[in-house]
Amino acid sequence: MSVQEKISFAVVGCGHIGKRHAEMIVRNDEAELIGLCDVKDRSELALDSYHAPFFNEINDLLMSPELLSDIKRMTELSKEQSGISKIVDAAKEYNQIISDIEDNK
Repeated sequence: MSVQEKISFAVVGCGHIGKRHAEMIVRNDEAELIGLCDVKDRSELALDSYHAPFFNEINDLLMSPELLSDIKRMTELSKEQSGISKIVDAAKEYNQIISDIEDNK
């Protein structure tokens, strides 16, 4: 991984433990927080210090441009490197899940 590449994370469930995870992510120079998701309103969860997009529905998180661009980037990275077929498989599975979600809307 190059110095500028960061590992992207989204936190699903922003209660006490979820906020701890979010805090660990934003404090890590090699990580970035790309999304937060919870059924409660953002205002109820005291998430003002996190600037990542917030979603009340996991389907909206999964369809977000931030997450989709990371999946695309992960897929393209896998084309450049050998031995990471699991990443390609995960990206294919993710794309199938998104397709299934879109079909059920």
